[in-house]
Amino acid sequence: TDRIWVYNNVSYDHTNGNGIFIWDPDNGPTNVLFAHNTLINNKNSFYFEGAAITAELMNNLGYSTGTSVANSSTKSTINNHDNLWLTGVTGFVAPSSKDFRLTSSSTAINKAKTPPTFSDDLGNTYRITTDFANLNRTSGSAPDMGAYEYQ
Repeated sequence: TDRIWVYNNVSYDHTNGNGIFIWDPDNGPTNVLFAHNTLINNKNSFYFEGAAITAELMNNLGYSTGTSVANSSTKSTINNHDNLWLTGVTGFVAPSSKDFRLTSSSTAINKAKTPPTFSDDLGNTYRITTDFANLNRTSGSAPDMGAYEYQ
């Protein structure tokens, strides 16, 4: 499996599990991009297990009860950069009612990098231009971390 794009997702309250989990016993997925995901109150935001996985994690926003990125895979390359791992569930409109849109005081605003352009095996290219709510991905000077763009 190659060229997987996982973006603009919200995963929460997997207190004994993982927000996003990748597993392949022999020949893991390659060229996986995880971008602009919001992962709150999961034991681990990301968990990798298996072999020969290549993945890039960027512009993700999370608070974990365990660790942000757990990796027990072998012969894998996990490129973890430009993410914001919180020390508490702050900067959201109403986290108790699972509203993880950003508030004006969120530290995630304008902190993301522009993700790479995606390409498929037919030569088509794609960009992340909208957020989880299908609103413009960049409304300020730079994109915001996580699934939602502050509007």
